[in-house]
Amino acid sequence: MSSSQHVYAADQGVDPSLWRRVHVITPLLEIWQILVAGFAFATYRNFSEIQEMLRSEYPLPFLSERFFYLVGSALIVIAVLVGFVFLQWWSLAFAVTETAVWSRRGILKRQQRHARLDRIQAVDISQPVLARILGLGKLDVEVAGGSSSNITIGYLKVSELEALRGEILARAAGLRVEAQTSPEASAMGTMPQSPYTPAQSGYPAATADPYAPAQPTASQTPGNYSYTGEVYAPSSIPVAPERELYQVSMGRLLGSQMLSLGNIVAILLLIAFLVAGGIAAVQEGIVVAIASLGGFLSVAMSIVAAQWNRFASEANFRLAISPDGIRVRRGLLSTRAQTIPPRRIHAIQVQQPFFWRFLGWYRVSILQAGYGAKDTDSNKQQSSHILIPVGTRQDVEFALWMVFNDLGVDDVPSFIEAALAGKGSGQGFVQMSPRARCLDPFAYHRRARAITRTTFVIRDGWLNWKSLWAPIARLQSVRVQSGPLERKLGVASLHMDVVPGAFKMIAEHQDASQASADIYTLLIEGQANRASEPPEKWMLRVENGMHG
Repeated sequence: MSSSQHVYAADQGVDPSLWRRVHVITPLLEIWQILVAGFAFATYRNFSEIQEMLRSEYPLPFLSERFFYLVGSALIVIAVLVGFVFLQWWSLAFAVTETAVWSRRGILKRQQRHARLDRIQAVDISQPVLARILGLGKLDVEVAGGSSSNITIGYLKVSELEALRGEILARAAGLRVEAQTSPEASAMGTMPQSPYTPAQSGYPAATADPYAPAQPTASQTPGNYSYTGEVYAPSSIPVAPERELYQVSMGRLLGSQMLSLGNIVAILLLIAFLVAGGIAAVQEGIVVAIASLGGFLSVAMSIVAAQWNRFASEANFRLAISPDGIRVRRGLLSTRAQTIPPRRIHAIQVQQPFFWRFLGWYRVSILQAGYGAKDTDSNKQQSSHILIPVGTRQDVEFALWMVFNDLGVDDVPSFIEAALAGKGSGQGFVQMSPRARCLDPFAYHRRARAITRTTFVIRDGWLNWKSLWAPIARLQSVRVQSGPLERKLGVASLHMDVVPGAFKMIAEHQDASQASADIYTLLIEGQANRASEPPEKWMLRVENGMHG
């Protein structure tokens, strides 16, 4: 077999001409932190050598032996680094075929992964802070099956990422896309705007009609396209228009963090810690005061770091809708653009901390396939499930409207009111068994569950109120669990299993006989509600809800 015909075993199944290269500085962006740390360490270790060289009585210190030693060592390190970067870059490649997205890497040991198009849950663009400065980013292909199945492609220019994302969504929707086979395949260019102009749709330029009849639509797959038989070049795939609905101001975001009960308690504890340290300094001396100050600073820094991570990940939060689904953009230093197909949302959690009640604020998070609880990227895990960081009651109702086409009740406003702020039974809610009041003396009046024709809702919380909503159609399994004390009290917890994530659908301390009956109710309703709402109908329903 000639060298031109040679194909690695890991590459079998992909036409060699379909592989594309990432940006040449990708290896540097992946290891820049290690390089900076290494440079700082080398400078520290050789600092005395550099000082001696500069103070040398040699008439030309830059021609001294020490100088040539340091420069020679630096050149060797740079040569090795350049060679590594080139080989690593050469081993990095990706391909998009009619059935999957492929990624390969590795110099000595070749690794290749693929994500089937019919398993893709979302395609997101992320920009870490250094890559953002350079105008580069990564594409995260989220796949059902957990974080170990996901694929990351990058780094590429943002325009190339947008084009690649559009190509993947188009292929996933069944659109025929012309393959790129040229050596410059990675230079895909900027994705043009949708060919459907505002004049054709009758909408203003800023809000072109996102569901015009001529626009491609989808039925069961990500994206806003349908198979028509036409072949598109990757650079001519139409972009789904979007309409911005919601954004979080910096003031509201900061206020919501300051009014968090946990933060207020932490601040009070820090003040108490500081006062105790001052008293100890007066009574015991300065040594004890310094020791107390060290403990105070370590605790304070951990609190500030946690709050900064949340603020940086949720700043500049914007939510929009498009035929693709719900589009979320967020980030202060590092940014992330996420598209959430509505049919990929498996549950919603609405939270209202104690002090937020006085301002009517809520926080909405979701469970989405592909963003599992075991994701190794903690910042991504914490931010990817947030649908509304802080919003009003109207924002919450609209979030529910975007996800649920039917709550399965006749009096929707009263049902939502009972779920968010109600107590006891009523409006379809069944309160936890009074026999278990000793187990939940504070949350007893709030804890309840409701099963409608389409939705399973759990109400819970004492100081911090919360309600959990899940379409029964998303049910994967249902079970009843009870411990020794619960069995003695005749109560049990009802679990509705959906995809893993930041919260679980558990109705605790329900009457045992009622919980057993609820299993059959959920299974029957789950089989009757398997029909999926196509994206074009979802978009039309949401738009009508905005104007109605």
